[in-house]
Amino acid sequence: MPKEGMEGPGRRHLVFSAMRNEGAFLVEWVAWFRMLGFDILIAYNDCTDRSPALMGALASAGWLVAFEHHPPEGTPPKLNAHARLIERAEVATADSLLICDVDEFLVLREGGGRVAGYLDWARAAAPVDFAGIAFHWRSFGTSGRQRYEDGLVHRQFLRCGPPGMNPNVFFKTLIRDPARFRAFGDHAPAWPRTGDWGDSGLAILDSALRPKAQM
Repeated sequence: MPKEGMEGPGRRHLVFSAMRNEGAFLVEWVAWFRMLGFDILIAYNDCTDRSPALMGALASAGWLVAFEHHPPEGTPPKLNAHARLIERAEVATADSLLICDVDEFLVLREGGGRVAGYLDWARAAAPVDFAGIAFHWRSFGTSGRQRYEDGLVHRQFLRCGPPGMNPNVFFKTLIRDPARFRAFGDHAPAWPRTGDWGDSGLAILDSALRPKAQM
């Protein structure tokens, strides 16, 4: 079983994903976010593939931390995973948190392509102090593939929808100081522990660093 607890000094930027039976895609996703400078935290439930064993091997190598959770009957698994996430020590000590899925790959075009450099750039360039940056996603189709083929997801699926396509309006948020929030959703944090949205430091920016309304 994957071990719990984050190893090593200086781990400050955290990406979290809730997964079930994603073993075929796990290594690529973990390697991608480690390349960006993130620490990896995964919640998993009710797996019938061998992904828990794979997560255990990656955890032993210091590549990630994973924990199992057990959603009560009638509770959406992600909702239960996010409830567990808020309790984690890794969140309490993180400078930033990104919640995303195993089929989502963040691309950072500023700050040298690393999350620490990106946040340094954003802090220097943003017009206000902020609690997070929201990234719109690009939706990719099948690229004409009819069945599963082993290989890298980001090398196989290369045809994306145009910027104006409706699904591209959705977003994920890179959250600064995540311990200041009482809850997390799929897309954004919720309920600051102190203050209100719009207060100093509680703005959400879009990826052009423009302050937005409450997410």
